[in-house]
Amino acid sequence: MPQTAPDQRDQIEHEPKPNEIVRDAGTSRVGRIVGFEAGRYYLRPLRGGLEWEVKPRDIQAMTREEVLSARVDAENARSEGR
Repeated sequence: MPQTAPDQRDQIEHEPKPNEIVRDAGTSRVGRIVGFEAGRYYLRPLRGGLEWEVKPRDIQAMTREEVLSARVDAENARSEGR
């Protein structure tokens, strides 16, 4: 029986670790990995709030500079009451 290649759309770009800060390519939102269940990752915004589901193919790694910038933005928003 011939093997079929996995659908390109379902291939993961980046295999995240728990608590890693990543970008959701589908929405451009940044969040922290809080779980994985039923083929979906769950991210929580850096400044808190509700989790959202992300398809594995939409998980993007961030550089140290991007993570630092996202953390600073989240802290600024928190301190300004946003």
